[in-house]
Amino acid sequence: MTDRFGELVRDLDVLNLKGTTISTLVIFSFARRASMAVIIVHIPYMWAQVMLMMYINQAYMMFVVYYRLYEDKKEWVIQCLNEIIIVITVYHLFCLTDWVTDLWIKQMVVGISMISMTGLNMGINLGPLLPELFKHSILRVKRFKGLNKVRKLKA
Repeated sequence: MTDRFGELVRDLDVLNLKGTTISTLVIFSFARRASMAVIIVHIPYMWAQVMLMMYINQAYMMFVVYYRLYEDKKEWVIQCLNEIIIVITVYHLFCLTDWVTDLWIKQMVVGISMISMTGLNMGINLGPLLPELFKHSILRVKRFKGLNKVRKLKA
């Protein structure tokens, strides 16, 4: 299965999933991004864009939660949190439509809240990577020091 799809299924639990589930995921993932691009470009009403994006994201979230696609529970939780944060951010976008009138202060607060949600999303995604990056950088420093000692001994 990984020969067929490559990097698209690298972290998935390929042994426990059927081929049709993985094919559906690849198609659904691509179709979700393509449909969001078409919605943003071709639908002139922001409220309709936000509603359609929200429905597409919730359908994808149901798919990911139902099939439990990832081998590692941590990766699965991170993926679910990413989708939840996207839904919350899309809900924030409702406040920036024409439905909220003459409330520029509230829109500013909503904008600040959206920026903080983006920061939270980045923190959730980078959080598990930072300890590994720290370990890797410590190993590189130790190797570099070891190479310098060998070079000094040879000289």
